[in-house]
Amino acid sequence: MKLTAQQVAGNTWCIVQPRAMVPYYQLNEREIILLDSGCMLHGELEEWLEGQGLRVRAILNTHDHWDHVAANAALQQRQGSRIYLPRLEAAAHASPLAFKAGHENGNYRAVEAFWQKFPYAVDEEIGLEDGPLEVCGAVFDVIHTPGHSVDHVAFRTPDDVLYVGDTLMSGRLLRQAKLSYALSHEVDLDSKEKLRRYHCAAYILAHGSIEQDLEELIDENLRYIRRRAETVWRSIEKPMSMEQIIRAVWKRLGLHADAYYYRTLETGNMIRSLVQLLCSEGRLEHRFEDGVEHFNRAGTWEA
Repeated sequence: MKLTAQQVAGNTWCIVQPRAMVPYYQLNEREIILLDSGCMLHGELEEWLEGQGLRVRAILNTHDHWDHVAANAALQQRQGSRIYLPRLEAAAHASPLAFKAGHENGNYRAVEAFWQKFPYAVDEEIGLEDGPLEVCGAVFDVIHTPGHSVDHVAFRTPDDVLYVGDTLMSGRLLRQAKLSYALSHEVDLDSKEKLRRYHCAAYILAHGSIEQDLEELIDENLRYIRRRAETVWRSIEKPMSMEQIIRAVWKRLGLHADAYYYRTLETGNMIRSLVQLLCSEGRLEHRFEDGVEHFNRAGTWEA
């Protein structure tokens, strides 16, 4: 697919990738600041930027998921781009074991092999508070929206364009996706609500769209999570272990295993997060039986 650039407002542009929107802020005719580096793993973004004569001075990352940092290492090495990452994301990126703790519960060697594919170094950590961030003379607003990941952030450019990263799914994804990822849906739901405070000239969603208003899309995202949580709840008709719940939801949604270890592991984690949301809200209860945690609908355990 040929990459294209679309002007959003003022000096804020967006590179359209097959599965991602990669915003950038143009400092001058030749220098830009990227907001994430997208999901293309084979040099497509780097080649396009160099073909356009653009130098990436810095990359402001919303979080450390692979589909947002795929070109970080190459741009850092080829163009000297400085990498900015939220503080807790930087901590999770520091080693394979930290990555495992911050992202996945799979076996260490498989997680280590995945981590090693993205060997960029963090040059600057973004603090834990909302507020301004000056980069190369341009001032961005940092808005913390954790939940999708441990320290996900959104960025508002000097042109009043808000890049929400993965805090919201586009309408297209909401119609297509069978599940969505969140490290904690409880926290992520609060972050989605937080975005209602910001009234901007435009909004960019990482996977799929540029919007002029977020209100209805926020509502659609909230409804989507509630529907998926309801699917999980309906799949639990007796005390079940987490593995049994994953199997039941997998079957109900018609999911398919992937030869790619990381992706299949991630799908199980999506279901785990929904179970944990239902427990937090009191719709599920849990008990340990012979050291194994079991879950059941609230008020239905046998005496």
